[in-house]
Amino acid sequence: MTRRFFTLSAAVVVVLGCAAHARANQEMLASAKSLYESASYEAALSELSEINTAELVDTVDTYKALCLLGLGRVRDAEETLEELVTRKPLLTLSETEFSPRIVSLFRDVRRKALPAAAQQFYTLARTDYDNKKYEAAATGFKQTLQLIGDLGPDGQTATLADLKELASGFLTLADSKMAATQAQVPTPAQTPVPTPVPTKAQTPVQTQQVDAPSRAPAAAAAAPAPVLPRALPFFTLADIDVKPPVVIEQRIPPWTYTAYAPNRVFTGTLELLIDERGAVENVVLTEPVWPPYDLALVQSAKTWSYQPALKAGKPVKFKRVLVINIDPAALRAK
Repeated sequence: MTRRFFTLSAAVVVVLGCAAHARANQEMLASAKSLYESASYEAALSELSEINTAELVDTVDTYKALCLLGLGRVRDAEETLEELVTRKPLLTLSETEFSPRIVSLFRDVRRKALPAAAQQFYTLARTDYDNKKYEAAATGFKQTLQLIGDLGPDGQTATLADLKELASGFLTLADSKMAATQAQVPTPAQTPVPTPVPTKAQTPVQTQQVDAPSRAPAAAAAAPAPVLPRALPFFTLADIDVKPPVVIEQRIPPWTYTAYAPNRVFTGTLELLIDERGAVENVVLTEPVWPPYDLALVQSAKTWSYQPALKAGKPVKFKRVLVINIDPAALRAK
C-alpha cells in the first residue's frame, strides 16, 4: 500500500510540474509580446530565448523575427523565418494578426523554400505509397500539390510542373488503391431475397450476353462487369491492325545514385501516349522506379520521339507501356 501511495504521488508531482512549466512558458510568451509592442526588442528576444516548448516554437520564432526586424537585423529575421518555413512549409501568416512587413518577408522566404519543400513532401508520400500506406500517401500528394499551387503561375518552373504531374498521377493511384482496399472489406452476410418468377402477364428484363471466364462461378456470370468503351482515341498492341511506333530517340537518363541507393535492382513502368506526329503527348509513371530518379525519368520521356503508329497508312495516337529495369551492380561492372 505504501509503495502504491508513493507511485501515485510521484505521478501527481510530474503532472503538476508539467502544468507549471506550460504555464510559465505561456507567461513568458505573453511578457515577450508585451515587450515587443512597447518596442523593447532586445528584452523581448531575451524573454523568447527562455521559452523551450515545441508547442510554442512557431509563435516564438515569428516574434523573434518581428523583434529582429525592429532592430534592423533583416538577415537574422530571414534566417529565423527560414527555420520556421523549413519546419512548417504549409504555415501561412495573416495580415490581420501580424504586421504587413513581417507577412511580406515571410512570404518571400516561404516562396524560396517551397520548391524544395514540395520535393520533400513528394518523396515522403512516395515512400508511404511504396509501403502501401495509401491514406498517408494521398495526404502527402495533396500537400505537395498545395505547396506547388501556393507558388502561383509565376513560380511554376518546368521541374515543378513535372512534379505536379507526378503528384497528381500518384494521388489518383493512391485513391484508387484505397477504394480497392475498402471494396475488399467483407460485409455482413445478408439473407438472399428470392427472385420472383415471372408470370405470363410479365415480360422478363432482357440482358446483354457477355462472355465470362471459364473458371468464374455461375453467380458471377449472371452479373458480368460492364464492357467500358475506349476512354481515349488511342490504340495499343491489342489492336493488331495498327503498326506500333518505331523509336527515333528514347534515351534513358543515367543512373547517378549508386553511392547511396539500396543495393538492388530497380524496376518501374511508364505509360506513354504518343501522338500522330510521333511526339510524347503524355507520360504516366504507373509504377515508380525510385523517388530521386522518377522525376528525371519523366522529364526525359517527354523529349522522346518516334515514327508514329499507323492504321491503314494514317498516323494515329498510340499508348505504349515501357518497363524500366536498372541494375546498379551491372552498371558498375561496365
